[in-house]
Amino acid sequence: MDFSIRGEVFKIDFVSNYVIEKYQEVENLTFQLVDLIDRVEKLGAEYEGSEDTKELWKQAQDIQRERSEIEQKIIPIRREIVKELVESNGIEYDEKFWIRKTSPADINDFVMTCVRKDITGKGSKKK
Repeated sequence: MDFSIRGEVFKIDFVSNYVIEKYQEVENLTFQLVDLIDRVEKLGAEYEGSEDTKELWKQAQDIQRERSEIEQKIIPIRREIVKELVESNGIEYDEKFWIRKTSPADINDFVMTCVRKDITGKGSKKK
């Protein structure tokens, strides 16, 4: 499969089990972020019209801290996935390109497309 990103073309034929496992880690962390959004909505509904802003503020800060911690876990795992994808397909990993020339959406699209290529069976089968 050829994948074009910001003028560069990457031929990805192999997606290792390691990449799939790391991708699942990112998915789990992403689900945790969604859970935090649900907690914020419930918190807002719970304290609507309440004058107990001190407790609301404390809980909001806790949620914000959790969100930040989860996001800081996702970033290096995504970079590790991209590096593994390109290197395991015989391509030199150019950290500067991936960090400075791509957006988070570019990386997400690249990783998801590569991971799903084998899951959906669109990639070539090796015997």
